[in-house]
Amino acid sequence: MLYRKSLYVLALNMAKSQRLDESSVADIHRQYGDHLYTKGDYDGAMAQFVKTISWTQPSYVIRKVRFYLLILIYIIIIVINESILLGG
Repeated sequence: MLYRKSLYVLALNMAKSQRLDESSVADIHRQYGDHLYTKGDYDGAMAQFVKTISWTQPSYVIRKVRFYLLILIYIIIIVINESILLGG
């Protein structure tokens, strides 16, 4: 019910106060990340997905954050090109 009302922060607080296992808490973070991603809050979604490491399949997160991966690749290429141009 908390998820349907987008009360993810409340759900997380309750899960932690009830000492739910880490995989259950990670699942709430994943669902919160999905919610934020759907709303276009990609930074917020990424922050939630990071908290699911070890509990969520990497391919799931990679599909969601492919935009960030493309930016990272672009930045790496820029750094490599500048390094080559500067003789380093």
